[in-house]
Amino acid sequence: MNKNLDERTGIAVDIDGTLLDFVNPFLAYYNQRFGTIFREEDVFSFDFWKVFGLKEGDEIPAILDFYDSKYFKNLQPIPGSQEAISELSKRFQLAVVTARPKEISKETIYNLERFFPNSFSEFHFANHKFPENGNQSKSSFCVSNEYKFMIEDSADYARECAKSGISVLLLEQPWNWETLHPRVFRVRNWNEINKYFQGK
Repeated sequence: MNKNLDERTGIAVDIDGTLLDFVNPFLAYYNQRFGTIFREEDVFSFDFWKVFGLKEGDEIPAILDFYDSKYFKNLQPIPGSQEAISELSKRFQLAVVTARPKEISKETIYNLERFFPNSFSEFHFANHKFPENGNQSKSSFCVSNEYKFMIEDSADYARECAKSGISVLLLEQPWNWETLHPRVFRVRNWNEINKYFQGK
């Protein structure tokens, strides 16, 4: 964060499952391609290889193909996210911190600017499954850039960030019901996220 530019408290925000609905379009694509019938409630982990009964890594080609599909191009915002982000951006410095690969950064930023115009100061890609992205994790990005809060849907990333001293708001999804770190606060929707920050 450039402190000379902005002294506001920083909030890092995940994309898929947090800002945009990724799972339902991805399952629609996957089901059509492979003749399966997976539903959102079947997604108990964001490690899709576990959900699909594959070997670790075997899911990556399908995810990469999904990025080139019509389903990916038509991802829609999570209900309430646009209004909440618009309000939060007036009081906080917001950054997107995503596990997406850098190869789709152009499309990612374009879609976010379409749905959340002028809301984010920077975009960071932190997918450890794609080595070309570098090795800065979500938590290390937040710590080094002094983002004190993270809005997330992944239990693994929430735990990682919380252990690094970051307060995490975890948007409840079927894949994140396990017990987590005391710094992780569960929220049901974006209205609750907005209320959480009203007194900050």
